[in-house]
Amino acid sequence: MQMYPLLLNPRFCPKVWGGQRLTSYFPSAAALSLPLGEVWAVHGDLRVANGLYAGQVLDDLWKRFPLELSGTAAADGCFPLLVKWLDTSDWLSVQVHPDDEQARLLEGRPDASGKVECWYILSTADEGELICGCNTEEDVQQIASLSGKELLAHLHRQRVRPGDFLFLPAGTIHALGPGITLLEVQQSSDLTYRFYDWDRTNTDGAERPLHIAKARQAWLHSQRIGSHSGWRPRTALGELLTANTYFAQEVVEGSGSWCWDIDGLEIVAVLRGRCQALLGEASAELAAGGVALFPAAAKSASLSSLSENVQFVRIMCPARAGLS
Repeated sequence: MQMYPLLLNPRFCPKVWGGQRLTSYFPSAAALSLPLGEVWAVHGDLRVANGLYAGQVLDDLWKRFPLELSGTAAADGCFPLLVKWLDTSDWLSVQVHPDDEQARLLEGRPDASGKVECWYILSTADEGELICGCNTEEDVQQIASLSGKELLAHLHRQRVRPGDFLFLPAGTIHALGPGITLLEVQQSSDLTYRFYDWDRTNTDGAERPLHIAKARQAWLHSQRIGSHSGWRPRTALGELLTANTYFAQEVVEGSGSWCWDIDGLEIVAVLRGRCQALLGEASAELAAGGVALFPAAAKSASLSSLSENVQFVRIMCPARAGLS
C-alpha cells in the first residue's frame, strides 16, 4: 500500500433538527434545501479524495490492506469508526444505544455492533444544554417503568460550553439540545433506540417511531454491567480525553510541529486553523473541518501548523478495535 495521508469525500446529511453553522467548514453545503445536521467525515462507505486510491471506497481498502491500515492481519467486516460533525437547531430525540452484546441480541444479527460515542463541543449558541443520564439513584429506579415525556423530569440536564468533552458509554440515556456544534467519534453503528422524540413528526406528518422496549432493555443492561475500562495509548501529544475499548482521543493545540509514532490506524480532525499532515515525503493540507487518516504501517506521522493557534483532535484506533 502506498503511504500518504488519506482524505475522504465527506457526506452531507440534512436533518430536521440541523442548523447552518457547519457551512463555515463546508461552504459547498450552503446550497442544501434542508438544514445541515451532520457531515460524515470518516465512514467505511466514503470514497478517498486524493492520491493513488482516489475514488476507492474506504471499506474496500480496509479489506484489501488490513495489515497496512489497521496494524493487524485480519480486518474482517467494515471500517470500525464513524467520525462526524454535528450542528443542532432543535432537540434530538431522547435515546440510547446498545452495546455489542445487546445489538446482536436485540437485532438478531451476529454482525450487529453497538455504539460507544463521545462529543467534543466546538461552539454553543447562548448556553448549550443537553441531557445525559439521570439525576439521582431514585430517578434510575423510576425510569425502569416510565416512557415518553414523563421521562424528562428524571433526566440530568447539563450546560455545556466550547471545549467540553463528554464520553457516552453504550446504554447512556442522552439527547443533544439546540445551538450546539460538535465533533462526534463513535463505533460505526447507526443503532439508535428512541425513548422520546418531543412529539415530532416526519415530513409526511407521521410521528417518528419510538423503540421503547429495545431502549429500556439496552439501558437496563448497561445498569447491570457498569462501564468498561479501555486501553491506554502509548504516547500523548496533548490532553487525553478518552481511552476506551474502541478508540482513544486527545486534543492538541498550539503552533509549530508535532511528530509521533503510531501503532494502529490514526485519524486527525482539525478544529481550528490550518496545518499540513505529513507521512514521509507525502503531505496534505488541512483547514478547519478537514480530516486525514494515517495508515498504521506508516509507523510515524507529523503535523505542521500553517497558521497560529491550531487545534486538532487525534483519534487513535487500537490495532484490533472493531475486528473479529
